[in-house]
Amino acid sequence: MLTALEHIGVRTKNIEQAISFYQQSFGFSLSKRFSNSSRKLEIAIMKRDDLQIELLEYGLEKEKIYPTEGVVNHIAFISPRLEADFQAIQENGWKTYSAAPVIAPSGRRFIFFEGPQGEKLQILEVAGEGGSSGGNEGELPCFSKSTFEHIGLRITDLKCSVKFYTEELGFEKTRAMKSADNLKQIQFIKGYGVELELVQSSGDVAPIPEGIVNHIAFLVDDIEQFMALLKEKNIPLLHHTPQLSLTGRKIAYFLGPDGEKIEVIQPL
Repeated sequence: MLTALEHIGVRTKNIEQAISFYQQSFGFSLSKRFSNSSRKLEIAIMKRDDLQIELLEYGLEKEKIYPTEGVVNHIAFISPRLEADFQAIQENGWKTYSAAPVIAPSGRRFIFFEGPQGEKLQILEVAGEGGSSGGNEGELPCFSKSTFEHIGLRITDLKCSVKFYTEELGFEKTRAMKSADNLKQIQFIKGYGVELELVQSSGDVAPIPEGIVNHIAFLVDDIEQFMALLKEKNIPLLHHTPQLSLTGRKIAYFLGPDGEKIEVIQPL
């Protein structure tokens, strides 16, 4: 089965700009970089603590537009200085989804904004902390004090998705909530060192498109055995046999209930 979260994949049309954004804004470091001339593919692995973001620039897809609101929907971080972060976002001219921090069904305040490629990012205040939490005047932006919180998935059938991730992939349900108007149902599930937020909104219908935040990747001990298990359960695979990544590791992609792309990687 799965053993740990490996990375989150984010598509980009300008990998240099994306590298700079995650370095300067979130404090990530450039861990590795690869290219494949035949596919015109550039990959940069950005790392901070135990979280890795894989930036992918496909030269053949520079004109293709991927929606911000994809099925693998957003990456969320916790910050002890939400007000200062929101101010920094505005000063940098990044698109925000609200004019001020808003309150989640859990009671915590949060903000959504878009990174330079249109990727949807969320900053949540530390649980139990309200009010202003500013930084020192002149402190560089923005989120160096934040920590990884969860990955959000936009789904169309909450019961089906919960069953898939708990029964097929081994996650456990943690907490559930609804929006005040009952138009949004949320279930958090946890496993392998990561928490997923499954969000079903009224009006969403399948298929939800592939977005800029593109896939979630996990490690497995034996990829052939894991793929055989997926085939037995009729879970759709994008390839019938393991593929080789640019790092020489065996990889495979399969699809979740809403077509979300999930990658498994066997360590060398």
